[in-house]
Amino acid sequence: MSDPAITKINGYTPEELTGESLELFYANPNEYGPQGSIRFNPDAFKSSIPYEFYYKRKNRDIFLNESLGTHFTDTDGNIIAYIMVSRDITERKRAEQALQNVPGELDIKAIERIEELEQALDLAEETTRLKSRMVATMSHELRTLLTSILRSLRLVNQKHYGQNTTKSKRLFRNGMA
Repeated sequence: MSDPAITKINGYTPEELTGESLELFYANPNEYGPQGSIRFNPDAFKSSIPYEFYYKRKNRDIFLNESLGTHFTDTDGNIIAYIMVSRDITERKRAEQALQNVPGELDIKAIERIEELEQALDLAEETTRLKSRMVATMSHELRTLLTSILRSLRLVNQKHYGQNTTKSKRLFRNGMA
């Protein structure tokens, strides 16, 4: 029933496995019967597809196992042997899971960055609107004030124009400059 490689995967020596059932390897012993009837079914195809299930090591550690099994027949069609190839795929599954998470993490980071940029754009647009409104308001206020000053200077100039005083000329010149 065993190969020296099984010691590497499960921790049992070939001597310890002599005469033992495969049930020894199953993390859940209740799976042994149903799995065996599927995998070692004489009516099954000679080459089956790999399947995954949890095995346990001699030290009781549980690991994800991938197995591929088939049977051999003699020329009369009688089953003469079963063969199964198993391997621990725990690390492979972790790596696959990590790779599956990478796009998701990148998508999340990209979405977060887009949201940050949209917020920055909204803030910049609002700042531009406020600046434009402030400039328009200040321009209006200054024009109103300057218009009043200019009208007052014109009135002063008209009132004193006929008198042609140095004082009125100087006020008008300073106000118009």
